[in-house]
Amino acid sequence: MHRVWGPQLPIESSFFRIPRFAAHIAGCWPQSPTQPRTWLTVLRFCVNAFAVALGAFSENFYGIVHLDDLFSALEAFTPGIVKFISLVKMMTLFVRHKRWHRTISRMRMLLLQISLEKRHIMEPLASYGSLLSFVLLASGTLTNLFFNILPLVKMAYYKWQSQELKLLLPFKVTLPEMLVNFPYYPATYLMLTLSGAMTVLSFSAADGFFLCSCMYTSALFRMLKHDIRDAFAELREREYSSKVQNIRIRRRLEALVERHNEIVDMCSDFVSEFPVIILLDFLVTAEMLCCGIIGAMSSASIGILTYIFYCIASLLQFTLYCVGGTAVSESSLEIADVLYDIDWYKCDVRTRRMILIMLTRAQKAKTIKVPFFIPSLPALRATISTAGSYIAVMKRFI
Repeated sequence: MHRVWGPQLPIESSFFRIPRFAAHIAGCWPQSPTQPRTWLTVLRFCVNAFAVALGAFSENFYGIVHLDDLFSALEAFTPGIVKFISLVKMMTLFVRHKRWHRTISRMRMLLLQISLEKRHIMEPLASYGSLLSFVLLASGTLTNLFFNILPLVKMAYYKWQSQELKLLLPFKVTLPEMLVNFPYYPATYLMLTLSGAMTVLSFSAADGFFLCSCMYTSALFRMLKHDIRDAFAELREREYSSKVQNIRIRRRLEALVERHNEIVDMCSDFVSEFPVIILLDFLVTAEMLCCGIIGAMSSASIGILTYIFYCIASLLQFTLYCVGGTAVSESSLEIADVLYDIDWYKCDVRTRRMILIMLTRAQKAKTIKVPFFIPSLPALRATISTAGSYIAVMKRFI
């Protein structure tokens, strides 16, 4: 286990490991512009996207039609909303693959060309991002597994009890009558199973990509902080700097300023792909948690596990964005702290001016901004509190 998720796992092994695995299966991992997608990859993506779209439409339509039965409507809306958002994530990854690939290439270049000492700074963060991405994939997979197994268990129980056999589907959907009966019933069941699996892979790919990108960006800021300390290390045992030392420090600072700008610009580039995705997750997370918890409270036997895993996956999805946003914000502010702590007062006026310019920029945290809010741990607490309020209200109607 330590070799797979350990803090010293080489970045070559952990670089976007989980989102890359999930997106490759779904057919939406960003490809290099010089290596166009094969027709097989495009076909696989189209089939997967159709399955997710079918599930999203039929489940949400079922919920709308059965609003008079609030619990049945919630059972349909619970996975249906997730599938709709996952479809948006799939399409974003597939359509804007050139910009995503550019971000991946820039991160790879900045992360792999580093010393062994800096790897000890970066690799624990990279492994942490991979571990959380794996937990999201695992919880989503277990949720989908229970959704698909539960109808089979119920039908087996009906047959064992010699009761009338009812044809059940993994999700509550509204489809043409012929598709939910033989001979098309097995194909419909398999298509809905595929819909659930691709939903899990899609949000694991997009959300895992965001978290890993944030962890890598945080590592880049921390390595920059390490280099700033090294640039002024020669002044620790001196009362003031010489002219030659000031020239040498200014040259180092010029390179560090360029790298700082590059990290900030790269962060802005990948964040620009996520506003719609994060906003959708933010708008529906409290509702999804509410639906999942209400479902768990209203279910019996094995059905409870389905909603428990669903709640874990829903909460973890939003948690990844909040953890990633907080990591980037805090690590970017640490640049200002280290600039203030170095022996800047031993330098000449020109060097101090360069330090002041860099300090001024670093004092403004790099935040992950989307319309109406910033993903952060306080936002996570507010979302959980809102979900609790929704649960208290909805219990009065069910």
